[in-house]
Amino acid sequence: MSYDPPCAICEQPVNLQESKTDEHGHAVHENCYIWTVELKKPRRRKTQMDAPSTITYVLLTAQVAR
Repeated sequence: MSYDPPCAICEQPVNLQESKTDEHGHAVHENCYIWTVELKKPRRRKTQMDAPSTITYVLLTAQVAR
């Protein structure tokens, strides 16, 4: 019988043969670690400048056509 330590994130047992380690050296599931890293990424709010509006497209097309 082997000891499977708890995942530092979800606290479920982690098979040491398949585990990853976090920045503190604790055993974690790969999916748990990826999930927490993704949550820590800064999010960029979408703005009206992210996608050109129809009016912008029409104006740019008119400039090119001249």
